[in-house]
Amino acid sequence: LDEALGGVPVPSGVAVVVEGGQGVIECDRTLIVQAVSNLLRNAIDAMESCEPGGRAHTLVLGARPERAGGESCVVLSVTDSGPGIPPEVVDRMFNPFFTTRAAGTGLGLAIVHRIVDAHGGSVRVRNLAAEGEGRRGACVELVLPARGEEAMTEVRVATRAAKEQAA
Repeated sequence: LDEALGGVPVPSGVAVVVEGGQGVIECDRTLIVQAVSNLLRNAIDAMESCEPGGRAHTLVLGARPERAGGESCVVLSVTDSGPGIPPEVVDRMFNPFFTTRAAGTGLGLAIVHRIVDAHGGSVRVRNLAAEGEGRRGACVELVLPARGEEAMTEVRVATRAAKEQAA
């Protein structure tokens, strides 16, 4: 995750928060970095497209162990404080060439979905604005199979780049 965060320029008006747990995944590191980088870019674009409403924008990058369907997995998440995702977009957002941006190619999220699928994982999307309580933004989670039971206790997320940006 350090590589993904370090490779994406974060605007000065965006606070970065890193939430971490422990876990181990067996993956193609380059592809997972690409997937997380694509999510980070989309989150930043979403936040830049709207006013923060008197609050600073926040980008939260997280990793945590989880059990899904009785299996150990690791969830990598990117959460933003942008406008959220319109309901009519959620079902189509991972389709190749679907975009809501004038300059977008519609390939970034399709690539994310393909990478996660190739790793035997899944993608979950939450529209935080739809959850109420004055929340805004979106959360995209990459759910990846963990490697053995030890995965419930070892995911490294505390990244040097995030700590530097948060300071």
